[in-house]
Amino acid sequence: MTPHTPPVFLFESMDDQRISPQNSVIFVEALKRAGIPVEPHLFAHGVHGAGLAQGIPEEEAWPTFFSAWLDSER
Repeated sequence: MTPHTPPVFLFESMDDQRISPQNSVIFVEALKRAGIPVEPHLFAHGVHGAGLAQGIPEEEAWPTFFSAWLDSER
């Protein structure tokens, strides 16, 4: 991570069975400590690699959150 690290949008399901969601938590904390803008969305339930997460309650909201974040970064 450097001062040139771009802003980060991140979403993660905290019940991910393929990777440890704790990695995302650690990454978010490191970004915040470094002063890098970060927009984290840590969902209680989801599916690893869900794409747009259509039909996956809770996690399917991430594309809307991402769109709003992009608009705010302009």
